[in-house]
Amino acid sequence: MGPYRRFGLSHLTVLLLAALQAFAFGYGDSEADGTVLPGIHAASVSLVGARAVGFGDAASVFLNPADIYRVPGRVLNVSGGGAVVGELMEDTTGRYTRNYGALANLCVAAKLDLSPGISAAAGLARVSDFSYEGIRYFYEDPFEQDLLTSSESQRSSGGLWEASLGSAYKYGPVILGASGGVRFGSAGYTFTTTDYVESTQSDSTWDRDFGTDPCFHLGLMVPFGLSRIGISYASETDWFADRLAMGGMVYTGSANRGAFGGELELANTSGETEYTGRVFGQYSPGTSFTFRLGLFVTQRPEMEESEKLGFSVGGSLGLGSISLDFAYSWSKDERETDIFRNPTNGYYVSDKPSIVSVGMSWTGGRG
Repeated sequence: MGPYRRFGLSHLTVLLLAALQAFAFGYGDSEADGTVLPGIHAASVSLVGARAVGFGDAASVFLNPADIYRVPGRVLNVSGGGAVVGELMEDTTGRYTRNYGALANLCVAAKLDLSPGISAAAGLARVSDFSYEGIRYFYEDPFEQDLLTSSESQRSSGGLWEASLGSAYKYGPVILGASGGVRFGSAGYTFTTTDYVESTQSDSTWDRDFGTDPCFHLGLMVPFGLSRIGISYASETDWFADRLAMGGMVYTGSANRGAFGGELELANTSGETEYTGRVFGQYSPGTSFTFRLGLFVTQRPEMEESEKLGFSVGGSLGLGSISLDFAYSWSKDERETDIFRNPTNGYYVSDKPSIVSVGMSWTGGRG
């Protein structure tokens, strides 16, 4: 176990330096900053992870804290979800596919109105995931796959959490918000080398403790009836890049049954910035049901051979003071990169996570 443990730690250090900007469920994320989940709860997942505009609920304490105030009353949000990730890897030995499951978003948050002009909220949420399961095969001759000689596989699990408390204040036509708290978590890894010729197998295991890092969010919201424009900022911590999002949503028609909007998010604003554009819309055929749809694309200038895009569908069903939220998110991340050790040229990796999220929101009167 000893020498393999030493290999695992040095291997991890190298990958941390080489893959810090990887994005999407997969090997690169599990070794670097994890996969930032596309939404804190089911409602935000249905808007492809929008951060600048939301629903005026308690979970806004993690997104745009100004939105805590916009909808009056007491609110309780409870939500959770899971993911199935499909990985396609292609190298000189062929094409390999693998599917694995992972935990996605978990969130509980509550808000209340402290006075006619101030609201407060607090909550706990899972903000990123470090899950991965993958395997790579080696042959005596990569072009003549008659003899399988060995394989490497890795499994990991864990996540980054955030606990925050915040408030929002209405100042004239503008709502200002701020929240602060800590991010914390851990991840565990198992790297297995199998020699099919010698019939031996060796495991290396290691853990990462993310510690406890202070964090904060700032937000601004300008509502125009139900329509609004928002700006939000999330601070950087050791395992989470800072994020600046700007966007809006406009309601159409005299009945306000339909709405559309969009936003631009910049991640890692002090370094090699990622750009994510989102467009989304919703329609309410009646007073108790709302359907939502969203699309997004991410550009990473520092990764030339890379493409990431996806969509989400979802909605909410109102049952008096309780609404049931649901969402499905799918994305695809394609890139040319190496996984594990012994890098070779011509690698192609595609990760396709599918996330299902459900939740419940309770809304009461002012209190």
